[in-house]
Amino acid sequence: MKKMLCSMGCVLAMSVAPVRAEEASLGLGLRVFRTVDSLPNAFTEMGVGGYVNWRTFWTEWVSGQLELALYEDGYAGAPQEVLSPQAFVLLGREWYAGLGAGMLFADGDFSDQPFLALRAGYQRGWTDWMTFDVSVTYEYAEWEGVNDEDASEESDTVVLAAGVRMYF
Repeated sequence: MKKMLCSMGCVLAMSVAPVRAEEASLGLGLRVFRTVDSLPNAFTEMGVGGYVNWRTFWTEWVSGQLELALYEDGYAGAPQEVLSPQAFVLLGREWYAGLGAGMLFADGDFSDQPFLALRAGYQRGWTDWMTFDVSVTYEYAEWEGVNDEDASEESDTVVLAAGVRMYF
């Protein structure tokens, strides 16, 4: 776990120091999530949440992205909304894919372990400073520490996200 948190910290440090100022962008949008497995009624299996993220290109094709995602009440067995700070290393520009990690935060507690995530996406330019961004993410579940309903239950999650990205 310490190695994962250290890795996330390194991605954070690299993301706040862009190679060139015009290579940084802020993303805002909505996410639709669905758990892969069927779960008891106390769990939210499908819902909508928001996200905000910051992406910085380190090279022509490699970028780091920090994201804060929101899940509805009942996700991961939590009694209230769940926040998820996440960090990704992405390859590509218009079409991109990458690997990330995140944690779940609910009711004042972080999950016991980080989860891994795979992401692929596409962004299409609208103007010189704004793009439309759509992505799909597969999150490998780690609900221990936030699951108040049934500790034996957990499920991986598929997320479809769409939003706008503004370049600075």
